[in-house]
Amino acid sequence: MQRISDSALPAGANVTAQYAWSAVEDPHGMFTPGASGVAATITAPVDGVYFVHFHAAAMGATSGYHAVKVMLNGTDESTHSVATDLALFPSGGADGAVVDALRPRLPLARGDRLHWSQFSSVAATAVSSALGVPTEVVVHYVGAG
Repeated sequence: MQRISDSALPAGANVTAQYAWSAVEDPHGMFTPGASGVAATITAPVDGVYFVHFHAAAMGATSGYHAVKVMLNGTDESTHSVATDLALFPSGGADGAVVDALRPRLPLARGDRLHWSQFSSVAATAVSSALGVPTEVVVHYVGAG
């Protein structure tokens, strides 16, 4: 799934993926788009082990930090998180803060739902790509558990 537009990250708020995402490649129909106030989801089609990677960038800030999380079967970051990453904004702000939440072998049951979110300690912009690399969530079936 790939972010298709830039959007504001307000200071101190978790922003769960909603309407600014689109499936680039989804042969098994795992992606369900979100809407305003409704989180987008990726649903496991079969039991097994999955590779999960959320790559994102935020721009505009010259201090503070940017964090991302992937959550399982819920959108509360404190109780449902299965992958996370955090990066400091560089003092110049030109390269932004790039993060990679990664789980190379995440066991999922058929019907389990993944959600993802971004957080910034200061006002920033979540971008659709940074330095040519897209903001995206990748989920691959690795095999039976």
